[in-house]
Amino acid sequence: MKTMLFCNTWEPGRHKEPPAPADIDYPHYWIDENYCGLGAPLIEMAASLGYRIESLTYCEPENADILCFWECPRGLCDSAFEHGLRSGKEMYLFATEHDGIVKENIDPINALFFKKIFTYYPRLIDGVKYIGAFPMFFQVPEAIDRTPFEERKFSAMIGHIPHGGALNYHERASTALWFSANHPDQLDMYAKQTGYSGSMNEIKCYRGPCGNKRKTLAGYKFCFCYENSADYPGYVTEKIFDSIFAGCIPVYLGPPDRSAYIPDDCYIDRARFKDNQELYDYMVSIDGDAFNKYQDALSEFVNSDFCRRHSPLGFAELVIKNIITRERL
Repeated sequence: MKTMLFCNTWEPGRHKEPPAPADIDYPHYWIDENYCGLGAPLIEMAASLGYRIESLTYCEPENADILCFWECPRGLCDSAFEHGLRSGKEMYLFATEHDGIVKENIDPINALFFKKIFTYYPRLIDGVKYIGAFPMFFQVPEAIDRTPFEERKFSAMIGHIPHGGALNYHERASTALWFSANHPDQLDMYAKQTGYSGSMNEIKCYRGPCGNKRKTLAGYKFCFCYENSADYPGYVTEKIFDSIFAGCIPVYLGPPDRSAYIPDDCYIDRARFKDNQELYDYMVSIDGDAFNKYQDALSEFVNSDFCRRHSPLGFAELVIKNIITRERL
């Protein structure tokens, strides 16, 4: 039996506890249970084909036949990557972050070290070296939460606002500050009060950290889902999905090709409003009937092939088709 090793070499120190075997040290498994167990279907399907799936927590690179990396390693200081170079073992890259966060992911020199690169960048995908994949994989529910309109509070925002206002963080901050000044009871802002998040002292609607994002959002009509950056085509992450699965209408600020991935009737497009006041006026105009129409669209989307490909099963099929099946030929 061959061993395929998944290596998260970017953020291992961020996790308080080692990942479960089925988490295969996925960079996002620590957020909450919605991102755990990514590897479970893959472990089962791969075993039937003679492959064992492992992560660095439980297996050394020397004991693996194939090395898969979450994000491009930072250089020869990475022992797993160094071993791959010395041993000549086949290596694969799963590039889940854009180059504004991990610039190494699109470096053409780094690409030479990997047999295949799984990416969402439309301009790179060729089906040969660069395989189309999505930035995030997560547990997809069978149905959205249908908590009634009248039982939900107005709006929520869940996400960091780091110092410096880089990327789209300034958009989150300006929205939170606008609500704090104008409608402090109409927005609940959740984030961990850390140095990374920046100070929340000026945000009157700051409510502290939350637990399970989807369970929290099921109590709201709207959620402000602003990607870390709206400049990268194809960069659609978990933020809008958490809102959709909770039956909560996303107020979305996403990539320029967002409508190619998420149907227009599934979200409120923040880019179409000139300012927060115009956006707020539209949001308060939505009544129970209009809310239900949005939820109907969300329900249809959850059952789409697009959502399925973001799931653990979709991830397993991606790996089986593009790595294991081809390895066995």
